[in-house]
Formats: sequence, structure tokens, C-alpha cells
Amino acid sequence: MQHPAFYNDDILREIFSHLSPVSSSRRNYHILARAARVSVAFSEPALDVLWTELDSLDPLLNILAVDIDDIRTGKFASESQNLSAFTRSRFLSYARRVHVLDVLSHYPGAVDPAVKVITALASCSAPDESLFPSLTSLRWSQPSPFGRELLAFLSHTLCRLDVGVGRSQLGLATSKDVTLDHLLGTLSIEAPFLQNLTLSGDATSASLQSVANIRHLTRLDISGLDFTPDLLHVCAGIDRLMELSMSLRDLSHDAELNFPDSSAFSTLHSLTIVGPFASIARVLPILLSPHLHTLSLTAQSTQPQRWTDCADLLELLPTHSPYLRTLSLKTALAPPSSGTALRLLDACAPLLALHALASVDLAFRGCCTPLAAPDADIAALARAWPALAHCTLAFPLASAPDAGPTLTALCALSLHCPALHTLQLPLAATMVPRWTPPEMHGLRRLLVVGPGKPVADPLGVARFLASVFPQVEVGWYVGDAGWRAVHEGMCAARKSAYGDM
Repeated sequence: MQHPAFYNDDILREIFSHLSPVSSSRRNYHILARAARVSVAFSEPALDVLWTELDSLDPLLNILAVDIDDIRTGKFASESQNLSAFTRSRFLSYARRVHVLDVLSHYPGAVDPAVKVITALASCSAPDESLFPSLTSLRWSQPSPFGRELLAFLSHTLCRLDVGVGRSQLGLATSKDVTLDHLLGTLSIEAPFLQNLTLSGDATSASLQSVANIRHLTRLDISGLDFTPDLLHVCAGIDRLMELSMSLRDLSHDAELNFPDSSAFSTLHSLTIVGPFASIARVLPILLSPHLHTLSLTAQSTQPQRWTDCADLLELLPTHSPYLRTLSLKTALAPPSSGTALRLLDACAPLLALHALASVDLAFRGCCTPLAAPDADIAALARAWPALAHCTLAFPLASAPDAGPTLTALCALSLHCPALHTLQLPLAATMVPRWTPPEMHGLRRLLVVGPGKPVADPLGVARFLASVFPQVEVGWYVGDAGWRAVHEGMCAARKSAYGDM
């Protein structure tokens, strides 16, 4: 007698989902296909998982047994209405299982033949019939003026759409067209429950106004569009916007810019900006929200920034976004005019007021001046960020003997940041502190960036780390400097400890 689970499709789908080709080995394609053939009970759940995500239209074309020459000559489009009811029904039985689909261009300057097939099928369908009724995520990149074929793929179930259209997608210079304009004007009707939209290619500011009509839109990525101040007005018109990603151009030559009021972005929870540092500093005050919990800033300036400019930028955060939990800042800093060594806290002192930070990534690289991060600075950060779980501090370390940070800084982090899970920083292990932790810490990953100072006592450092962070795995960048010996010492100590049990 069969187990009752064999009669429950939901249980079988959950079992087969662990064999998903997307989340595991592509070899599982064959396992799921065999499961679908071996048992009637297995067939539907196994096929649902097998067809959930497609990275091309080829599997669907194989069902139709379409000749590629018929597509190119247009013969299939003219004869698509003559498809047998069985063939069409079989196609739809598989297409309805697709939840995630990629339709990427492989034919520069021409519409993909596979897209022609889908468009032909859609043209002879009932007005209210969707070829992909379960589609929730679509990634689309086609050259214009063929982007209109996207309409054949849209569904009322669509939640995520990544659209790249226009010849700029293929690196071909041409005048702008209205392909993306046409698509955006129909999205609020064809995909009314769209929540996540990524746009790249050619578009006019006027056409983007229709994005505000997508009532459920909460995430917008316009980093692939040419920035204009009008884009901010478009974003300001989206009532439920919670996540915004954008790329800025150089705004230094624009004396006056018409920006929307900052209150229009009061619902933002996540913000990502890439562009020149001066442009970021100009736009950021408009976009900061009291509800903001994730902020990522990547400065692409050719010249390093004055540390005072960086401090002024960060000074905005405690006032406008005091509950920030995730922060990423990547830029290059110029040396102080006084000639003295620049300390980490000189530029980052405003961050001490952000007590909710749980993930911090501060990368001062490129042509950045070497920084000093004495143990006192790291201890101040540790006390200010008690919820810290992930921390990356990447910068060239100054050569002064007390530039730090040393192993003493790790003591402060273990004491004040009990949730710390991963840590990356330059570390000068020139001496081993005598310190007994009140309790063992759960740090799992310590990555030492270099080139750094040589480890004075690898075995002593290994014992220290094992006593404070018994579960930690140690890695290193750019130079060994004795950290390999530390790693080997910790492995030997653990092997010995397990052998004594």
C-alpha cells in the first residue's frame, strides 16, 4: 500500500523542490524528468518543479518542434493558427508551469526567433488568455524596435520585471526610440500587481511618468537609465516606493537643479546610489528617509575626496536616517593638508550615533591615503554598534607603529558586539594581549586584509583566537605575513581538542 504522501501534491512538490535544477545541480533535470515518467503520482509535482524556472525559451520551442528556418522566413507566423489543438494544448500545459523566465537577446540588431514564435502564438489567442498565467518574474533584453513583443509574455501574476530594450543594450549608437515608452504605458494594465521593476535602455522622462500608475510598485532600479533630475520627480510620484537604486552622472556643471521635496521619499527603506562623490552629496539629502534601514553609496570619482567632505556626508545620516541598519560606503580619501596621518574616525565619527547598525562595509581604496585605526577607534565603534553582525573595514593601513588595529581591538569587539558573525579588517598582530574573555564569542569568519605587518608569534596568536573565538575560520588577502601559520596552528589545536574528547 502506498504512503499517504503519494496522494498529496503539496508534499510531493516540497520534496521535489529540493531537487530544483536552479538551486542545486543541473544534473537534477534528468532526475526530475525520470520521476515525472516513472509514476502518475509523481508526474505533475515533478514537472511543476522542473519547469518553474527557464533561462531561455528553447525547452518550449522543442515542444512545438518548430523549424528555425520557418521562423526566420516568417512561415511559422503565418501558419501558427493551423497548429493542432493537441500541440497548442501541450505547449500551454508546460508554459503554465513557468514562474521565472529569462528572454535575453542572442541576435544583435534583430528580434530573437524564439520571441517570434511566442508572439505568433499570442496573436491567435483569446484576448483574455495568457500564455504564461503563472509567471512571477521576467528578465527581458531585446533590441528595439522589437521590445513590444514583451506584451506577449506579460501576466497579471507578474511581480518582478527586468526590462532592457533599445539599441543601447547592444552597444549600438542610434537615436532614441519609443519602445520603452510604449511598454511602460501598458504595464499598469497588463501587470497590475508588479512590485519590482528594473529599467535600462532608452526612455524619455515623459514616458516614465506612467510608472507612477503601477499601484503596487515598491522597488525601482533605474541605474541603467541616463540620469536627469526629472527621474527624481518620477520616483517621487510612486506612493509605495520602498527600494530605489540609481546611477548618477556628473552634476557639477549644473548650477541649479529642480529636485522634488524630500518628503516625497518618506517611505524609502533601501537606497543604492552609484556615481561621482559630489553628485551623491548633492542628491542624498533629498532621498534620506526616517524609515531608511539600508544605504549603499559607491563613489566613482577619479580623484580622492577630502576626508572633511566624507564626514559632512555621513553627518546627514544620524539626523535624517537614525535607524539605519545596513551601511556600505566605498570611496577614496585624500590625505589631510596638515600632513598628519588620517584616522578612521576622522572621517567616520558621525557613524558613532547610529546605534542600530548591524552590517557595515567601509571601503577606502583606490588612490586612498593610508589610514590609522588605533585600538581606541575600533573600541569606540564596537561600543556604538552593539547589534553589529557583519563588519568590513578595508583601507591601506598607515605605517606608524601605533596605526593598529591590533589583537586588542578584537577584545573590544568580542565584548561589545556579541552578535558579530563575520569580520574583515587590516590587523597588526605584533603582540598577543593577556585577556580572558568573560564568555566564548560566536564569530565565524575573520578575514585579514593586507599587505599587513608580520605576525610576531603565530602560535600565540592562534591560541588567543581559539580562546576568544573558538568557531572562527581565519583567512587573509594579499600577503601571508604569518597568517597561514596562525590558521594551521588553530587547525592543529582543534584537531588535538577533538582527539581528547
